[in-house]
Amino acid sequence: MPPMSHLHLQLQFPSSNMPGMRTTGAYPQAVLLAILSAIAVLINLPPLFWHVKNRNIAAALLVGWLVINNFFNFLNATIWPNDNTTHNFYDGVGLCDIEVKIMVARSTALPATTFCILKSLADVMNTNKLSLAKSKAQRVRAMALDLGFGLGLPAITMILHYIIQPWRYAIVGISGCQPGFYEHPLSIIFMVVPPILLTVADVYLSGTCPLDPNTSRHIPSHPIPVHLYPIQKKPPTNNLQPS
Repeated sequence: MPPMSHLHLQLQFPSSNMPGMRTTGAYPQAVLLAILSAIAVLINLPPLFWHVKNRNIAAALLVGWLVINNFFNFLNATIWPNDNTTHNFYDGVGLCDIEVKIMVARSTALPATTFCILKSLADVMNTNKLSLAKSKAQRVRAMALDLGFGLGLPAITMILHYIIQPWRYAIVGISGCQPGFYEHPLSIIFMVVPPILLTVADVYLSGTCPLDPNTSRHIPSHPIPVHLYPIQKKPPTNNLQPS
């Protein structure tokens, strides 16, 4: 067996029953995927800049992961637009090594960043913990939570993937670079269980606010009365002395 550093797969699915016939043109699916992915990247850039500017770390990380995902979809559909991957001009060395790690990290990053966003919304809706302004310690804890879930957990997933990685990467037409996994229980524990647990937590948090009776009963059903006090103006004084 060749060493891991030189092992990758290029999977080719025959598109014709005629032996020896190669596909050289781009599939319509590849063209459509490349166009839609490019549009998705452009659409997500303004929200990404806005969240970064306003220091919404969890939302910025979520949009950033989506931008990277769609950018890779655009590259894959452009470089490998058909099933003839074995005779392509590029074998994916370098790009696919990075992309497969991003892909395994993305499976954890998307539900993890969603968890952080939903937790922030749940804290805002919880009137028992409502405050006009967060203290510095609260802001630091929130930032650490967002970075830990949005970057730390995906980084751990990348590292764990090395343990269950049978080859560097595989290349599939249109889809491009794909990661590999050993058929082992550790693959399920490392790659499948964490996203499922995070998704369950997301579902729980998404229903916490409207379903929590302790929170909903403290929300007033009528507007809070506001008393407006008019400005007391002094009557004009006549400085002229009577003659």
